[in-house]
Amino acid sequence: MSAGGRFACALLTDGTIDCWGDGFNGQLGNGGSGGSNNPAYPVHVYTSGSSGALFANVTSLSAGWSHACAVSAGSVYCWGLDNHGDLGTGLTGSESNNPTLVAGISATEVSASYYDTCALLSAGTVDCWGLNHEGELGQGGALPGTDSSTPVPVYSSGSTPLGGVSSIAVGGFHVCARLSSGITDCWGNNGDGELGNGTSANAVNPGAVYSSGTTPLANVSQLSPGMYFTCAVLAGGTVDCWGDNNSGQLGTDGIALSETPIAVLGLP
Repeated sequence: MSAGGRFACALLTDGTIDCWGDGFNGQLGNGGSGGSNNPAYPVHVYTSGSSGALFANVTSLSAGWSHACAVSAGSVYCWGLDNHGDLGTGLTGSESNNPTLVAGISATEVSASYYDTCALLSAGTVDCWGLNHEGELGQGGALPGTDSSTPVPVYSSGSTPLGGVSSIAVGGFHVCARLSSGITDCWGNNGDGELGNGTSANAVNPGAVYSSGTTPLANVSQLSPGMYFTCAVLAGGTVDCWGDNNSGQLGTDGIALSETPIAVLGLP
């Protein structure tokens, strides 16, 4: 399952996808768009048009704000609204009502959010595309960065690609990657401490999440970034969160935000 802005999609056991909800911008992948394309029941995602061949062989699925992406047979496809190059097809300001190939990459996982998408490539590196105002693409350089409507590599520093990645997750305006070593790197917007590095400065390249001081948060088994905060499941089954806490989303009382991970109260 993956829930987007006002729609949701499900990856079925036969490798096809059903979506439902708001499909105004084609984000249901059923060939339709506009005000009448908002079914309150699941509809099929098709390779083209509104009937015929189902989009199949899907192994990874992610719904963003008004677009969705999936990995099918190692290739990445996206559909829906293309505000800032979110679909990775080389276009901006358009929309696609059916899955459209993101050319030139082979991936095992994809993650979509507001105006960005990232893919975990087969080699353990990461490519991203879309909005880059806060450094979400991990390209380095000055801010605001340059948006990209095609995949670009995430660099650990300079022109060295971030490697050894085992999973990725895109938040509102930031991205986090779990490395094979069990630590987590994040980059992008950090106004509320959502990168977990003990500061509130945006980061244009990946940097470690610190449990305290300069000790990286270790043994992370699952990541889930939100709009201005991030949570992680640790190997022992506990949950740490960091970032904005105006609505209690960190699961702890008495603080406005935390720039480093803190344990969610009441969980094992």
